[in-house]
Amino acid sequence: MNVKNSKKIASNRAAFAKFSIFKKILGKKSVTKKVKNPYIIMLKRSMLAFSFVVLVAMLAGSVVAAFWVGDVLKSTANIDPNDPFKQIANVGDSLIFAKDGTELKRISGEETRDFIKIEDVPDYVRAAFIAAEDKNFFQNKGVDPVALVRAVVNTVFKKDSLQGGSTITQQVVKVNLVGDEKSINRKLKELILAVQISNQYDKNEILQLYMNSIPFGSNIIGLKRAAKIYFSKDVKDLTYGEAALLAGIPNQPSLLAPAGFNSITDPMVTQPDGTQIPSNIARQRYVLQNMYEIADDLKSSQKYDLDKDKIKAAETDKIVYNYSKSDSRAPHFVQNGGIVYEEVKNILKGLPQYKDKTENEIDGIITSGGLRIYTTLDYDMQQKAEDRVKIIDDTTTAIPGSVCGYCSSGIWCA
Repeated sequence: MNVKNSKKIASNRAAFAKFSIFKKILGKKSVTKKVKNPYIIMLKRSMLAFSFVVLVAMLAGSVVAAFWVGDVLKSTANIDPNDPFKQIANVGDSLIFAKDGTELKRISGEETRDFIKIEDVPDYVRAAFIAAEDKNFFQNKGVDPVALVRAVVNTVFKKDSLQGGSTITQQVVKVNLVGDEKSINRKLKELILAVQISNQYDKNEILQLYMNSIPFGSNIIGLKRAAKIYFSKDVKDLTYGEAALLAGIPNQPSLLAPAGFNSITDPMVTQPDGTQIPSNIARQRYVLQNMYEIADDLKSSQKYDLDKDKIKAAETDKIVYNYSKSDSRAPHFVQNGGIVYEEVKNILKGLPQYKDKTENEIDGIITSGGLRIYTTLDYDMQQKAEDRVKIIDDTTTAIPGSVCGYCSSGIWCA
């Protein structure tokens, strides 16, 4: 490298250094130092801390929820959803018959019920219950999220108690498996089992169990018994209006059952025009309106035989109750603790499947096991004998001071 090139390089380096220094100086002069706002700093720090707390809470909540759901699932696994489907046909009042088939006595426990097959329930009666409780019964999978949300909104904001959020399948679960305790655990179990049952059973099987296990006021369980007690009719003979009224009762039996079978005296509802009608009639009209709305769909999708003109006409039909009497025939023969009752107990005790049962359990089977007990009693002859005794009793003059030997009442007993 010659001297001339060395000097040139040195000169270029010096110029570059001056330029860099100059740029640095200019840069420093052109930058204005910003003063940070302490409130903004505090806000940022607070938001950061809050976000951290929320994140930790979400993680902790997720862990707790996971354990909670796991515990609920574990307890739900111990519930067999098949039990009520297996047992429902064997649960109900027991009946005692004469040898000619005349019903002598109905034996009931704390509840009175009769089993009915779904095939014996007319289409319009089925439609009434679907319209009352679960319009999307044939479409949903045991749970209807839309109906559930709608029911909550209506209840909170519109105070509308006519519309429930539970499907028919959920009500089957509640009545037969998990009870009606108001708790999140119970509700979650109900939802899980409802989906499980919906996947496992046909819709008609679910509807049959529903109609045989729901309450209708007082101690009345099931559609067949309700029809007999309130209208003295078989289910197949109900009118459209009667079917709709019965379908409305399970929503709130203590309020909607007929007078004498509810816990509220003459419950009334004020109509928009100011008139008052019984609560169960208001509910009935709601059911009929829903029936009319879903009739075409049920006719096409389920082949239901429905008459929309009859549905419409039922809204103005007068409901006439015809309460059935439960008097027993030949009471001395069939009374609890009497000849027949004790003989049935002895027979049951001798059966292998009942040998380990206690006295109370045997009594429970007799009162609620749906037994059909046939006796050798000739009811026609029994009536003639009772009529003869009544004639003698009516024409016999009591002899004061006489004792018949059977008791010491002082009255001669004919």
